Amino acid sequence: MPKADDKLLYGVEASTNPVNDQLSLKYVLTRNSNVSIKIMDVLGNEVLTVFSDRVDLGEQKITYPLNNKLSRGFYFLRIAAGTESVIKRINVL
Repeated sequence: MPKADDKLLYGVEASTNPVNDQLSLKYVLTRNSNVSIKIMDVLGNEVLTVFSDRVDLGEQKITYPLNNKLSRGFYFLRIAAGTESVIKRINVL
């Protein structure tokens, strides 16, 4: 049984920030879990789902082409695994 201080999701990094045409993301899961990665605007409205699926434990890397799907500006990247989530701010050029 997991202890209260056991984290499921850690090591979240969004590289190439500011983001131009491609978002690169990496994170680590300590056990298999359903993961969703969404981009939200500054008001918290969901604007894009990058990924949503079951993922095996270990280090994960995702590259997502933006292809002009987002306007220039600041957004929040929300990575959720199980009941945990991490939010990172990204700047889209």
